[in-house]
Amino acid sequence: MGFCVCFCADCLWFYEPAQESDYSHPNINQYSRVAVFIDRESCGSNVASREYRALTVTATYADGTKGTPLATWGTNDASVATVNSSGVVTGLSRGAARITASVGDYSASTNITVASSKVVIGTPTPSWPIAGRVLRDFTPHFTVINGTNTGTAADIGTVYYEIQVVTSFTPLVVVVTASTQAGTGSTRIALRPAGSAYERTLTASTTYHWRARGRNYGSKTHFAPGGTVIEVDASPWSNWYMFKTADVEALGANAPYNCCPPANRFSVVQRVAAEIGYPWSGVDVRTLTQKVAEELYVEDNRWGRVVRHSGTLGRDEIAYKTSLGSGYPYVIDIVSGTTIKWDVEGFKSGNTWVQP
Repeated sequence: MGFCVCFCADCLWFYEPAQESDYSHPNINQYSRVAVFIDRESCGSNVASREYRALTVTATYADGTKGTPLATWGTNDASVATVNSSGVVTGLSRGAARITASVGDYSASTNITVASSKVVIGTPTPSWPIAGRVLRDFTPHFTVINGTNTGTAADIGTVYYEIQVVTSFTPLVVVVTASTQAGTGSTRIALRPAGSAYERTLTASTTYHWRARGRNYGSKTHFAPGGTVIEVDASPWSNWYMFKTADVEALGANAPYNCCPPANRFSVVQRVAAEIGYPWSGVDVRTLTQKVAEELYVEDNRWGRVVRHSGTLGRDEIAYKTSLGSGYPYVIDIVSGTTIKWDVEGFKSGNTWVQP
């Protein structure tokens, strides 16, 4: 008396006839089974999450004898699919496995193809601004450390990192939601809402909180069967992080006059260098100097660039404008070779100050 191996499933499973070979009994019928990533909406409430649905295989007598043989189940590749003593098969990773049922002297096998491994978009970690940092730039670029994704790049799709900036939790008052495509290692996100050509400006003297998550914004994967595509779930939101914006009187022309020397702002040089990848990504030192000067100018509009007595713009120097020093600017050198620094050079005759 022979038996066959059959599959019982109710959602997104389909069968393909297998070639009749490697049978230990001529009356055994066999089917191939393609396991697919499950779409929750197609399956109804009985699927708790968008993961592999356990597939049940059963052994039945090939000659129509009633009853179910008591089979011993096995798999030839437990890294792709496992099967328990009840015939429940679970796909674990992309690939093919052979599921075998043995009853007495007889056995039957069926091939299972797992079309896609489990896909998870990892939650990013906000890294700037955090810990109550006070911002003087009201259109900042937020920075996150990329999350760790699970699955192949093709299945994950194009990952974007989305941020929410709020002023209140109860109720949740969202000031802006913005996103950008994930970079390498870390990602900078401007406060530019979807569909907007401009960045949103924050308000002075305000406490903000922000969080981030990863998603693929409807970029679909190539899951089987028959070209069926499934959107990957967004990651959970990160924890909330707090920062503040400076008071109006601390900005621009109203900034406290601090000379000389002006306040040591090497932390700004360090942060800007990290954000633009200086010097390891090939960024020119002039780009670093300009961006540092621009950011400091927002804090205090006495900061700027140096024009040397030769008429050329200083390559790696910034300057603080003051009425002291016979009208010459107070100069700070921020790079030596390719090493960033904060080296006070003081008043230098023949130099002039220029707005960045």
